[in-house]
Amino acid sequence: MKNKTILAISLSSASALGLLAAPAVAQESTGIQEIIVTAQKRQESLNKVGLTVAVLSGEALKERQITSIQDLTASIPSMSYADTPTSSPIITLRGVGFFDTTLSATPAVSLYMNQVPLPYPIMAAHGIFDLQRVEVLKGPQGILFGQNSTGGAINYVPASPTDTLDMGASVTIGNYNAVSEEAYISAPLSDVLSFRLSQRVQHASGWQKSQTRPDGPDSRNGKKRIYEGRLLVDYEPSDRVKLQLNINGWKDKGEPQAAQLIGFNVQIPGFGDPDVLGSPLAPAENTAADWVPGLPKRDNHFYQFSLRGDFELFDDVTLTSLSSYSKLKQWERIDWDGTALEEELYNPEKGSIKSFFQELRLANGGTNRFRWMVGGNYQNDKIHQFSGYQWNVASTANAFGIQGDNIFYVDQKTKSLAAFASLEYDFVPELTAKAGVRYTHAKMSTNNCGADINEPYNVGNFFTARGTIRRVIVIRSMILVRH
Repeated sequence: MKNKTILAISLSSASALGLLAAPAVAQESTGIQEIIVTAQKRQESLNKVGLTVAVLSGEALKERQITSIQDLTASIPSMSYADTPTSSPIITLRGVGFFDTTLSATPAVSLYMNQVPLPYPIMAAHGIFDLQRVEVLKGPQGILFGQNSTGGAINYVPASPTDTLDMGASVTIGNYNAVSEEAYISAPLSDVLSFRLSQRVQHASGWQKSQTRPDGPDSRNGKKRIYEGRLLVDYEPSDRVKLQLNINGWKDKGEPQAAQLIGFNVQIPGFGDPDVLGSPLAPAENTAADWVPGLPKRDNHFYQFSLRGDFELFDDVTLTSLSSYSKLKQWERIDWDGTALEEELYNPEKGSIKSFFQELRLANGGTNRFRWMVGGNYQNDKIHQFSGYQWNVASTANAFGIQGDNIFYVDQKTKSLAAFASLEYDFVPELTAKAGVRYTHAKMSTNNCGADINEPYNVGNFFTARGTIRRVIVIRSMILVRH
């Protein structure tokens, strides 16, 4: 449910004295402003990229009140978003996506924070604040970004530290008691060291109304409690060396959306639960729903440490190193059936993800007529997920006297190595030849289990899988691009 903005207040500093900045005045432009992007892992003009790239500046994100991936879909054509009961978003570009709600599912649209991967979609559930721009690359990006980008790639570029003191704050107030506060401070610590610290807090009251409890403390659901932060530290000891440390994270303690009860499907006639069949159906209103008091809960958090180093080894030849460690922890209680019955369908979700990533690449500059890049990366992920499902009130359970308490868990480890190379040559300003190759070797081991935990129908681990999957993927492409 998107909140309406009622009031927005913003303050920013114009100098080291902290003066209020004057309102921006639009000026006439004598030509089209050049946009610099990093869509091909190097800084170059958007006009020379030769790819379908949608770019939203930080100012555009603020003006359009874009604070999440879901909000991006209103401004990026051919991009769509679907929420899931496990809070793992499904993102598609040009209709290419992969619908899988598990934590361990790799996406078809890869996500990055300044080229550092957010390898699983739930890690990008928040974090769109204090950005310089968002780059959305449409279409397969397998050469430079790997096999998990068949639909495209999205790169968040955070606002960088400044060489003068700069600070700002904004407050947005909306309906359902929504308050969004955002602030940042950026300053140099010395001639070679600078930092930028930013944060955002979002609070809102529940917007869903209980059908059986119209009043009282448990009559609303869907509150928002989101806390986000980011620290960037730039160190430039010389013109040939630049290091940037990025520490970012978020915490979500809101309430998952409850379901709406719109009808009944009794699979075995005569065995439908009378309490369930007597539950009120939700009217055709977005806010109407029902849930067990206190059941919808969420306590998810994520943090990431990354270090980027750019070393100019020779004139116009740079070695780039990207290192990162990401960790996510999930805990949710979800109400699925739209009733207030204790013996209804609910789903506790618990899980964690730990991911280490390292990339090295060597490339020349983006202004050359002949451009090249070679590199490789390594990734090591560990994922654990536990899900519980209760369906005691189903007609099938009543017919056979089954207590339908089921569990499912997965422990998965993934290691991957990749090497890639890319070449570009401008025959004329309007025609560029591109060639690329990538080799990927991935190894995945998994231990999955599903079980009914009740007596006397406890059948133990009736779905269990253990094993190792090895796969080798080689991707080659040669294209001619007009720009």
